[in-house]
Amino acid sequence: QQLAGFIDRIIRMMSIGRSFDSALLQAIEDSPQALAEALDGVVIENSLGGDTVAALRETAQTYAMQELQLLTLALRINQRYGGSIKAMLENIIVMIRRREQAERELKALTGETRLSAWVLGTIPLGMAAYMMIVNPRYVGYLLNDPHGTEIILLALGLQASGGLILWRMMRSLR
Repeated sequence: QQLAGFIDRIIRMMSIGRSFDSALLQAIEDSPQALAEALDGVVIENSLGGDTVAALRETAQTYAMQELQLLTLALRINQRYGGSIKAMLENIIVMIRRREQAERELKALTGETRLSAWVLGTIPLGMAAYMMIVNPRYVGYLLNDPHGTEIILLALGLQASGGLILWRMMRSLR
């Protein structure tokens, strides 16, 4: 979530005339604690004269950050073929923000489905509790009937399998 702002800081620093490496190091220093800690290896690698892009790639793989992997890919392309690194970084920011917006929209759109699943899952249990409170003899008839316990166990099994199906459906929406 912090990478879009991080890349934006790099672009702003490059706009005032700093080199990419200098802008990267300053952006890491100005970053929030979690991102700065993750990118600490890049600062160390740079201070030792190592390859900044390789250090970024290692960090991206270590923390499984797709956006950072995309950043390192853009940097490797820029190193190999040239071009405007600022334009590439701006496109990465746009892509990150669109992806975040799409994730928020998907969560909002699936919220109604998740709520419906919870309601459908709890209605049978609520109805059973209501019937036991209002008419406790009803459960007594089921327990005294030879097939009553089978009916109760079947109802519980169907409820559990329905809950499992709804749970799997909700997980697939994430």
